[in-house]
Amino acid sequence: MGWLTAVLWNHAPGMWRQMRHGNVSYPHLNSEEMAHILAFLYQAGNIDPAGDPNAGQRVFNEKGCLQCHSVRSSGGKTAPELSTVAGSGGSSAWTRAMWNHAQAMVDPVTRALGHWPQFTGSEMNDLIAYVGAGAPNARERVHPVRGSAERGWQVFQAKCIQCHSVRGQGGAVGPELGPQTELPLSTAQFAGVLWNHAPTMLKVVRNSGIPALLLEGDQIVDLQMFLASLRYFEPTGSAFVGERVFTERGCAGCHGSAAEGTQLAPSLRAGPEAFTTVSFTTALWKHGPKMVDRAEDSGTQWPILQAADIGDLVSFLNEPPRHK
Repeated sequence: MGWLTAVLWNHAPGMWRQMRHGNVSYPHLNSEEMAHILAFLYQAGNIDPAGDPNAGQRVFNEKGCLQCHSVRSSGGKTAPELSTVAGSGGSSAWTRAMWNHAQAMVDPVTRALGHWPQFTGSEMNDLIAYVGAGAPNARERVHPVRGSAERGWQVFQAKCIQCHSVRGQGGAVGPELGPQTELPLSTAQFAGVLWNHAPTMLKVVRNSGIPALLLEGDQIVDLQMFLASLRYFEPTGSAFVGERVFTERGCAGCHGSAAEGTQLAPSLRAGPEAFTTVSFTTALWKHGPKMVDRAEDSGTQWPILQAADIGDLVSFLNEPPRHK
């Protein structure tokens, strides 16, 4: 959320100038509407960008997939034709199929290739684009993940919590999967993470005597949405650091060193209700055009915020001013 707020703030002057130039009325947003917009933008990170089928064909060949699998009759014949997998449901169906069949693939693939191939960057997305290129309405299936975080929590408890924990709750065999662990939001990147770690995960599962963890229907999508929801949280911060950020970013020049307000600009201290990221972003959006005008009139450079600044600034503005 801090990143979304910082991006919105940093691009605000350009947006407002274009809106005025195009005679577009300025949208007024309350906190509830801003919360919906931030949630929508966050979930939009689940959208897989259009992959490159030509690059995907190179991935298919270079990773050794063609030794066993075929795509539209081109490739090996000892394993299933892959175009039907991606064509049945896009990247989500692909991710589910990769995970469910990985346990049977690790040993033969490692023997055939001498290693377990790893996917980085956009390689998995390009591979999915190549495999599903001939499927009907393939382009129309590029959409945000529509899973349920609540159902995903149920899947996590049933399938994953024996090995993985969230905020310290769960097993310690595998890594913690809480907010502090970086996981991709897009389905193709999520598929790459699962694939890359499959040998390690399956070895642990076998050694622990845990039954094979198969995912059915929308469980892979629900699980992904649950893990993504853990990263949509109110950023924490330090009031002391926020005070320094407030000065270094140039805010204190108009609003005062303690954000108490001056003749140039009003107080920014929180009122009866403390700031949250949503209400803070709403206030920035509401007063932004006037701040842009004042900055241009005074020759003040527009401050650029970092994602980590938001939690610190909110903490600083929520704390009662300290007497120096």
